[in-house]
Amino acid sequence: MYILQDIVIILLSAIIIIVICSELKIPSVVGFLITGIAIGPYTTGLIKDSHEIEVLAEIGVVLMMFIIGIEFSIKKLSRIKKLIVIAGGGQVLFTIALVFVISYFLKFNFASSIFFGFLVSLSSTAIVLKLLQDRRQIDSPHGRIELGILLFQDLCVVPMVILVPIIAFHGDTEVLSNLLKIGEAFIAINIVFFAARKLMPYILNLIVRTKLKEIFIIASCSFVLEWLC
Repeated sequence: MYILQDIVIILLSAIIIIVICSELKIPSVVGFLITGIAIGPYTTGLIKDSHEIEVLAEIGVVLMMFIIGIEFSIKKLSRIKKLIVIAGGGQVLFTIALVFVISYFLKFNFASSIFFGFLVSLSSTAIVLKLLQDRRQIDSPHGRIELGILLFQDLCVVPMVILVPIIAFHGDTEVLSNLLKIGEAFIAINIVFFAARKLMPYILNLIVRTKLKEIFIIASCSFVLEWLC
């Protein structure tokens, strides 16, 4: 019952704030952020228990990324592979190096400086793509560059997460454990790519052949929500 009340409060608050933001020519993403701040437990307190809302928010982000991902294909992404490597790699490496130098001069140790560089080099793919989608600029020249940078950042998240404990701790046992984790992550990534290229098209083809829209929607939601389990 309480979760339904919270959802009603969130929706009504979002409608009011988004309408105001629309009149002021402010992006809807900013309006949603303002809504969360305004009714959250640290301001007005209209939403006191944020745990259940966080679960719904994660589902919403995954569904939004899924909808945006439908607009792309492997062939379309392969056409911007140079942008992904050059623009994305250049942005990540330059940002890490710059933040590392600044942090090191501010007397932070080596591990902390690298960690800060990792944090600053990443951005929210969901928010940026949502802004590009709202403005219909995903296929524009600057949109493709931003997409390449975002995709490279997403690919860098896994090695960054694995490298953080290796950089922070220099014990032989811990290093060996993290090297094993790198191997496991590499195998997992290859399994995901194999499933995406070989298994998913076959499964989706079987679903589409039923010609039932409801089954397709249920299957799509099931595949998306599976990543949250």
